[in-house]
Amino acid sequence: MTDSIAQRICELAAEIRRHDYNYHVLDMPTIGDSQYDFLMAELKRLESDHPEFVDPNSPTRRVGAKPDSGFEEVMHRVPMLSLDNVFDSDGFRQFVERIKDRLDQTDAPRLTAEPKLDGLALSIRYEQGVLEVRGEVIMKKIDFASMNQRLLDTSEKTFVNPRNAAAGSIRQLDPSIVATRPLSFYAYGLGEVSVPMGETHSEVMEAIKHLGIPVNPGLVVGGLDEIEKAYDILLAERDELPYEIDGMVVKIDALTLQNQLGFVARAPRFATAWKFPAQEAATRLLAIDVQVGRTGAITPVARLEPVFVGGVTVSNATLHNFEEVVRLDARPGDIVMVRRAGDVIPQIVRVMADERYEGSSPVSIPLECPVCESPVERADDEAVIRCSGGLICRAQRLEHLKHFVSRKAMDIDGVGERLLEILIEKELVTTPADLYRLSSESLEVLDRMGAKSAQNVIQAIMQSKKTTFSRFLYALGIRDVGEATARTLANKFGELDRLVSATRDELMDVEDVGPVVAFNIRTFFEVDRNRAVIRELMDLGVHWPSNLGDLPRDGPDV
Repeated sequence: MTDSIAQRICELAAEIRRHDYNYHVLDMPTIGDSQYDFLMAELKRLESDHPEFVDPNSPTRRVGAKPDSGFEEVMHRVPMLSLDNVFDSDGFRQFVERIKDRLDQTDAPRLTAEPKLDGLALSIRYEQGVLEVRGEVIMKKIDFASMNQRLLDTSEKTFVNPRNAAAGSIRQLDPSIVATRPLSFYAYGLGEVSVPMGETHSEVMEAIKHLGIPVNPGLVVGGLDEIEKAYDILLAERDELPYEIDGMVVKIDALTLQNQLGFVARAPRFATAWKFPAQEAATRLLAIDVQVGRTGAITPVARLEPVFVGGVTVSNATLHNFEEVVRLDARPGDIVMVRRAGDVIPQIVRVMADERYEGSSPVSIPLECPVCESPVERADDEAVIRCSGGLICRAQRLEHLKHFVSRKAMDIDGVGERLLEILIEKELVTTPADLYRLSSESLEVLDRMGAKSAQNVIQAIMQSKKTTFSRFLYALGIRDVGEATARTLANKFGELDRLVSATRDELMDVEDVGPVVAFNIRTFFEVDRNRAVIRELMDLGVHWPSNLGDLPRDGPDV
């Protein structure tokens, strides 16, 4: 039994050292914060229960990892330490109880709380001055997004998150590169000082602020109840803040009490980090499914080994589009980093390609819609691919029928979304042409549909057969063909067969029709089943004035 415990302690220490190196030196973490905290908590518990197996060089007694070989080592006269963590209200109150016991006090001392900025700890020493300021180097969310986009535009490697971007920037050996990175610094305390700057932490922070040095915003001073309330407020505001935070730092305010409590091996006894639910975690990508949305957008969806992140268990994540899949080189079986912030849909932010098993293959971009097998289309200025089978694709059925019957299209009064949902569910309608095959008898058997209501619906459908060319074009739901464009096309071509046969160049000669709209029109009419539905509509009596031609039976020349 003791041998297995000693072995587990060694395994945990080795695994944590590896993750420390990935996080602190490479800026490429392979697990999420919560998973790291879980490993560290297990190691601390085992070392506490079995002190005979504790290694003096254990990760529980060290801070950070070995620095990059390109930098000189510096001995801090006041050590830069880490913080122990608590994860809920019970853990916070236990932290306060331990403080009360050590101070031999009945009441809790006055506490401070401030956002725990998620960046890189930095000590700035003013050699000609009187103090050493410590704080966090961060990259604000908007600056991170802009920088990553610039890196993408120049085909350079992007960063996973603002924390890695800030840390990676500071660790650049070339200061000219660091100067181009949009970094910010906020002080949260002092190192060595020549003269006292206050008797409490809150006074020290005010003095630093008075010197013109940016300080960690949002400092709160109070008792247990005030600190717990501040935690709840900060957690609720987390996603709206301009920078990333991963919790709240709680300290005893009085510096004399801080000194009285002192430190353990790697952390002060007078402070703790009350962590938020982790927003990132590593898990395995089980599969990449393909979904077709109501507008025909074909998107990849990641199926994940369930993982707890952002306060919920996540089993699916968005991959945005297939360009993103290619950029990430995400493959089934990969270990991936998943991020969930607030109510934002979980997304994959990084693939651990180094841990990929041999024989995996890149994901292929589909050439056909997985629902109706129509060809996919992609406009030149879009990353999204779309199904071209607008009138016949089951995934788009409800959305297209709603558009077809709408007031500015075929204007079929009494046929709304709920009735369409029922008609689709009962398989009475699959394409717009099926609407003109309905009878009063087929509608009367539906829930909440009496004989009079059924007759009114059929009458509205019959009345819609007489329409205009432009309304009919708009009703087809061709992507980017709105009312104005449909009217312009109808006036230009006059006949349906002329429009269907028009080349892309001929379409682009029309006012308001550019290359994207011309591409969408050509793609729509090149789908045989789209043309078949249009023929059915006309055979069932849909018509308009000056209908001088019939739809060609064969595909048009391009």
